[in-house]
Amino acid sequence: MLPSSHDLIRLTRLTKETNAALGPVLLRVQADLFASAPVRDSDAVAVFETFALAILPQSDDDTLTYVARRVARLRETPEPVLRLLEKVEGFEAQGRELQSLVDRARNDGALARALLLRDDLPASEAARLYLQADRAARARIRSALAESAEASPAGLARPSREVLNGLVGAAAARDAALFGGRLAMALGIGNATPDWRFGSRARRDLLALALVAIGAPEEVCIRVFLTLDPEIARSVAAVFGQVEIVRRTPRSVAIRLLEASLDLRIALPRRAGARPEETSRAERDRLAGRPAALTPRQVLAAATGTGRARAKS
Repeated sequence: MLPSSHDLIRLTRLTKETNAALGPVLLRVQADLFASAPVRDSDAVAVFETFALAILPQSDDDTLTYVARRVARLRETPEPVLRLLEKVEGFEAQGRELQSLVDRARNDGALARALLLRDDLPASEAARLYLQADRAARARIRSALAESAEASPAGLARPSREVLNGLVGAAAARDAALFGGRLAMALGIGNATPDWRFGSRARRDLLALALVAIGAPEEVCIRVFLTLDPEIARSVAAVFGQVEIVRRTPRSVAIRLLEASLDLRIALPRRAGARPEETSRAERDRLAGRPAALTPRQVLAAATGTGRARAKS
């Protein structure tokens, strides 16, 4: 049975006024009771939150780690308690506890921002928070994935002319459903079309990442950016931002970010005879920052209606 609110308030006051060392001990006990309770209703959650927030700041690292391992994975653990645990130096969330925190953070912007500020957050977990990250954090996530051994380039096949023409045609018609379905097929995820919502500012990067993942040429990517969604096409900054992702993101990183963000598995074909570590010349040129087929000046001209981007066939 969990202690009552009145009892815990008295204990909190007692530990602060007479014996501060007693607080961490009581907090461990309360964490055990909270974790083992068959039912954690709103009153129990509120009581635990009040006590934990009062005692956590004066607790040692061992107590913090103990409490986190007991309550981090629980659905009812209050968000303020989780945030406080994350901000305390010396606490390391691992395994299921860390995964649980990241799961929560995907629906909690404040918790996501707190997690992404941590230097010890693995790149694989940060990738799951890509859509919750701001522009600077997204750049860091892409960079971290590119540096990881798991993100080594692979000899992936390029999409056929038919596939590319189908995507360009759907984008030109501004048929988001048709485009999304064709893109899903190109990614090898069949009928499991994701909830793309490219027009949403927070989800806009998914468009560039998906096109990079399938291996679309930059010219095709730009035509899509300028036609598919009015929210992107009307914004020069948005188009430039998407182009920057296309030019600087390895295919393997784009694939990992899509899989992590959308909780799916991508199955792209490899080129015949390609080795796992092999990457194409076009990919090397793109990532090395060599001149691309379309310059920023041409992108701007196309976006403002004074020029036209052409796709290679």
